[in-house]
Amino acid sequence: MSNTVVVQGKGTESSQTDVEHAATPETFSFEQFTVDTQRNLLLEHNQEVAIEPKVFDLLVFLCRNADRYVLINELHEKVWADRVVSDAAVRRAISKLRTLLGETDNHSLIKSMHKRGYKLDCTVSHHAQTHSPNGNTASVLHAGITSRARSFLTVFRHAGRIPSSALVIAMLLLGAILFYSLQTAVPSQTKLINFSGEKISASANDDASEIVFAGKLIGEQGFQLFHANLENQNIRQLTQNANNVTEVKFSRDQQNIIFIDLSLGGSKILSKNISNDAETTTLVEGFSIVSDFDESHDGSGLYFAAVKDAQGTGQVYYLDYTSGNIEAITFAHDTNSNDYRVDVSPNGDYLLVTTSMSGLEEHVLSLFNTRNRAIVKRFFHSSGLYEVTWLNNEEIMLLDSTEIVKVEIEGAAQTSIALNKDSNTIDIEPLSRDEYMVVRNSLSDSYFIEVSLPSFDTATQKIIATPGDSVDEVRYLGQSGELLYVVKDGARSELVRREGKEQVSLLQTTMNLSLLDVAPQNDFILLTLDGLLALLEVDTNNVKYITTGGHMIAHDGVFNANGDGVIYGVKEQGIWKIKEYQLDNQKTVDLFSDFRAARQVKDKVFLLNENYELSVFDHKSKTIKALPFSLPSAENTNWYADNRYIYFSDFDGRDAHFNVLDHNGERISEKTFNASSISASFDIDERRNKAILKSWPYSEAEILLVDAAALSSVNPKH
Repeated sequence: MSNTVVVQGKGTESSQTDVEHAATPETFSFEQFTVDTQRNLLLEHNQEVAIEPKVFDLLVFLCRNADRYVLINELHEKVWADRVVSDAAVRRAISKLRTLLGETDNHSLIKSMHKRGYKLDCTVSHHAQTHSPNGNTASVLHAGITSRARSFLTVFRHAGRIPSSALVIAMLLLGAILFYSLQTAVPSQTKLINFSGEKISASANDDASEIVFAGKLIGEQGFQLFHANLENQNIRQLTQNANNVTEVKFSRDQQNIIFIDLSLGGSKILSKNISNDAETTTLVEGFSIVSDFDESHDGSGLYFAAVKDAQGTGQVYYLDYTSGNIEAITFAHDTNSNDYRVDVSPNGDYLLVTTSMSGLEEHVLSLFNTRNRAIVKRFFHSSGLYEVTWLNNEEIMLLDSTEIVKVEIEGAAQTSIALNKDSNTIDIEPLSRDEYMVVRNSLSDSYFIEVSLPSFDTATQKIIATPGDSVDEVRYLGQSGELLYVVKDGARSELVRREGKEQVSLLQTTMNLSLLDVAPQNDFILLTLDGLLALLEVDTNNVKYITTGGHMIAHDGVFNANGDGVIYGVKEQGIWKIKEYQLDNQKTVDLFSDFRAARQVKDKVFLLNENYELSVFDHKSKTIKALPFSLPSAENTNWYADNRYIYFSDFDGRDAHFNVLDHNGERISEKTFNASSISASFDIDERRNKAILKSWPYSEAEILLVDAAALSSVNPKH
């Protein structure tokens, strides 16, 4: 389907009004009415009807084109060519005309149809040579953003009541953030960075050697600011506690990163120095919503689109860096009509302002002269826009949900690039004439990521298993740096040992397989096979069961501190006991009663009772002391202990929490993830400086370098 962009402006051929008096007078007759263009009269039963000049011009244009529908864009161009008015003003003129023509609930001489416009719904006779206008008409593309906007609003579910104007502009701004579906592969594209997680905005510096982007780490809350060096692939997280970073750009001098931190009721525009992560400056604050910004060509100020307060609508403002003064560039709109994007041309001559219109899918793009701030042209687009950007001083690029439209400023010639229906492109930036940087959404499969301890900080994440591997579990293999993978293929499970690109199959089985622990010497692996504890000898691949089906096993076995025995809990005759299986003589001995799980570290054993209360046994004093905290009882949680800390996970029904306590119960760190993103299960390495976390399938986005041919076929618009 095609789209329509209509240009209107003074000094162009299209600015000549189409309803000026014809050289030969014209008279139109319909029903009981007569329209006399020579005398500018509307007659009803030969009696003059008072009519405003523009309403009369509107009626004349409808009479001249009585055989078809005319779009509101065309009315802007032909009837209001001498001045710029809003679509609401056009509709008010239509309403006035209907009143003059005697509209009732059962009868109307003006017919309207969604996406087609207006026409006189009657037979019109004319009695002179008709001036045939050179109208610009085309079909209108239907592409709404309602479902995407609904998804975005979940970001602000704790923000309280949302003002209507803020709601509209938020929908327009970030409608694509949380709407994801499977991505269809597009040829001739290159992934620019290796960063798993959601991304919504990206921008490159002048030589395209660095990019900044708004991204959300797996399981984290809120989008943060990131900087990536494309030459060495080094990625830095520049903010930690932003509410939601939504728009990012390099400053004109390339020394700073400017970004929006969006929070309903208190949004800000901030600037961060590239070479000094600690240096952050607040440029704009005190606005309910800030949706977009762009620096002036000389870098002396900042244009931005924002909603001032809960009762306001989106307007464009200008911040003067020197004085700090902020002035309004555009006027306040009718309710729910909002200016929501601003873009300065490369030479600084023009400011392009994108406006949503109340109750309509149509959006207006107004071209301002930056010197006198007068509107010189207007464009119209029939659906919400994810991105508006300048290709050069003569062309702009519009991105919506189905296509990219290139528009020439002079003459309004257009070229459309139809996007693949599953591409989910939400951001685009031209890097050269033939290459574009795009952000595309998809739905990812489960990942396994490695993070640093004790913080469980995902800013340090490293992907160690990707979608397509069919990996169900990943564990560290002692201190060797190798990893153990449980790979699922239907009913068959395979235990694989990997180091780099090399892998060795250790065990294949159709039994239910789960990994529990690895001996410090890496010579034995503790696992469960159909609920029974078993030892796998790494060198020989031999399996030996150390429990039978006669006991209730806690499924919580671990190797002791020396690695020469397995400590596990069983329930015998209603009593929980901690037992130890000794590898050298293959005997089992009782260690403790009334406890279901244990962890041994040097001269201590941490014990967990049936109520998940924690105690510690001291080998020197041979005493058991209760500790002042408990561990969670939820499924899929883990706990570990070493000489300094106790590590455990918790699931509260909504979030997964990863905790580190010292032996006295003092909290060292806590990390919280949305449990729909991160599983509560985890593993830590022998050195206690890394942990493996498992993500559930989650929303993903990639930043890609795409050539023009890969975007899709190019179709000239007529």
